[in-house]
Amino acid sequence: MASRTNPGDIRCATEGGTALTPFGMVMDVMSEALEDVGTAGLVLIDGAPLEEIEIHYGSEAYQNVMEDLTIMVRDVVGDQMRGQDSILTSESGSNEIIILLFRPRSDPDFFSEVLPRIATGLEAAFEKIRGRVLHPYYGTTKRLPVGFAASLHNPILRGERQLFRLLEQARQESRLGAKLGARRRRNALTKLVLAGDVTMVYQPIFDLRTEEVFAYEALVRPHHTSGMYCADDLFTTGKETGLLFDLDNLCRRHGLENARTLPANTKLFLNCLPTAIHDPSFRGDHLTRLLDSIELAPEDLVLEISERESIDNFTIFREARDYYANLGIGVALDDTGAGYASLRAVMELAPDYIKLDHFLVRSIEDDPPRQELLVALEAVAKKIGSQIVAEGIETSAECEAVKSLGIAYGQGFYLARPNALPKPPSDS
Repeated sequence: MASRTNPGDIRCATEGGTALTPFGMVMDVMSEALEDVGTAGLVLIDGAPLEEIEIHYGSEAYQNVMEDLTIMVRDVVGDQMRGQDSILTSESGSNEIIILLFRPRSDPDFFSEVLPRIATGLEAAFEKIRGRVLHPYYGTTKRLPVGFAASLHNPILRGERQLFRLLEQARQESRLGAKLGARRRRNALTKLVLAGDVTMVYQPIFDLRTEEVFAYEALVRPHHTSGMYCADDLFTTGKETGLLFDLDNLCRRHGLENARTLPANTKLFLNCLPTAIHDPSFRGDHLTRLLDSIELAPEDLVLEISERESIDNFTIFREARDYYANLGIGVALDDTGAGYASLRAVMELAPDYIKLDHFLVRSIEDDPPRQELLVALEAVAKKIGSQIVAEGIETSAECEAVKSLGIAYGQGFYLARPNALPKPPSDS
């Protein structure tokens, strides 16, 4: 006779540790619950987009992310759990987390309100934590498909068959939802680009030796009506939809046009893709006239290019660096330290500025190995004629530690948040 799993043991696995019981191991108990209660609902989170973390960073990193995801699920659905409801995984080693709930047929709101509310709650919760959970493996752009389905007990079918069908229906719904979401984002981005509907803010970069503002970085902010809430959302959608060039062009143009009040004796750091060099409106006379129109000297402009884009094609980066250097424009390598090729990128590209990813700065005052890494990077920077900017400084302790290591420039919320440029002083 097959052994049966006690429902209490399943709940214990989901309420205590983060290890989840495979769906198939509790099929007998779940089948009985479906027969006894009458209706089953299943909400599925597809963690397949996170597989790359294990491939590139190892199983421990992947397990840490999945544990955070499981805790998030428990927090979202905790008050909905009752009786034999359980949080499971579809099978051992799977990327899927499933929430299985049972309700009587007499509950009319179960399918129309409860399951949709759980699904949207999970999506919203992941939006809030994805930056913290996914860093430093990814930016904040990964989305996890969520789907749900319900099944009424059918006495002429085995419970196992009904529950496996329910699981497959939820999978299909998650795939459909992902496709519809991609279409919504594509349409929203097309509308945004055509309307030029972005806001630019500027975050100061300080000279840590004098505590004066050395430069401002132009940062794009989409309007929330677009359904995209940060620059990562914008550029990920741009890459998915083939609108990356147009989006980059829009942000560069707005970043410059809104910098007319850039304070004297400061530089403007402007984010762009390496391929900007191939944009006719950002070359030669077109670029010169644009800079003249906002009264910005070429030597006061620094083009900031992410390491993530640069390591894919060092040749394009060097071409861009050399072309713009001939015009007097500087180049910065952004996100240094976020990728596996950081040191190679620094040595191959020899940018004017090296902007350290905030992961390297976080709690650096308590991390001697990272302090040694920054000392080494500073030594390399001096040899190749680069300056280092420490990004993501959020505490006074981080700021003091960075200064003590000889880093000249810093940026972060502790120093100043992004905002509109200061208004020029009145002539009166």
